[in-house]
Amino acid sequence: MELVGIDEAASNCAKLLGDFRSRGIPLFHIQHVAAREGATFFLPDTAGCEIHESVKPKIEETVMVKHFPNAFRATDLQEMLSKAGVEEVVICGAMTHM
Repeated sequence: MELVGIDEAASNCAKLLGDFRSRGIPLFHIQHVAAREGATFFLPDTAGCEIHESVKPKIEETVMVKHFPNAFRATDLQEMLSKAGVEEVVICGAMTHM
């Protein structure tokens, strides 16, 4: 699964993440792990589902694992965002290893 422009995307996401960290803005990392039978990518315990090193979560940051394209489906993300007082969400693209 080729990821076109991965270096530029990783750099942009790392800058955004650094800005959010420096400003103390709540962070929620979303990690996709395939749960569907026959999946060929994002498989559990493989490099394909690892979060890219350039945007690796710090120990104190929340990591939400999802199994569907929609991060709100079958997760507690909405509840977590509400508890943190988050009213606006900024999404920075999928970052995985090749």
